[in-house]
Amino acid sequence: KWRDLVPSATAGMVIGEDECHRLLAKMGVSVAPGVLTHNEGEAIAAVREIGLPVAAKGISSEITHRAAVGLVALDIRTEDDAGTVFRRFSERGLELGAPLDGVYFQRMIQKGVEIIVSAFRDPVFGVMVSCGWGGNITEVVDDIAIARAPLDERGALALLKRLKIVKGAAKLDASTDIEGLARFVAQFSLVASTAPWESFVIELNPVKWSGREAVAVDGLLIIEKP
Repeated sequence: KWRDLVPSATAGMVIGEDECHRLLAKMGVSVAPGVLTHNEGEAIAAVREIGLPVAAKGISSEITHRAAVGLVALDIRTEDDAGTVFRRFSERGLELGAPLDGVYFQRMIQKGVEIIVSAFRDPVFGVMVSCGWGGNITEVVDDIAIARAPLDERGALALLKRLKIVKGAAKLDASTDIEGLARFVAQFSLVASTAPWESFVIELNPVKWSGREAVAVDGLLIIEKP
């Protein structure tokens, strides 16, 4: 199925969030609804379709750390603000020498623990799935668990119970359902395990986990070797 969805993979190909989410959604992974827009009119129509509030992200294959360069806006609450953000991001892309492919407007998931879920192909063990503390904390907190894909829900649950962030969240809020996150990880691991490329990385950071729901709100696919 990956071959059908990405028929012309090349070495070093970067598939940005909008397309990454579209591919994952087609294979049953839960992602926050979003629309890629190319002008202010499309931006306003998108937020009407998605429903306010929304988040906005500038999309360019040349820029992967968008927040650091001013290409992420959260909690946009009016259509006029969506248009303003589109203009600002387009101008910022030109300033950076990386004209945008568009601006991605996405339903704002306001609540939830942030988890990073990723997959990569190890040359010895095959496709591996990694989970940990997500968001801006990922690089400063050592809280990562790794297992070979695919995982069933029981295996995903065992993986997640190794994480401090998951155990802590469950203790703080009795309504937090680890099984719901495990279902997400299991489905993601199944999808990742079928990826045909010799070397690749799929990173969802973060996945928002709240109650019984886990949904990806960011995503990136890098095909290092087809």
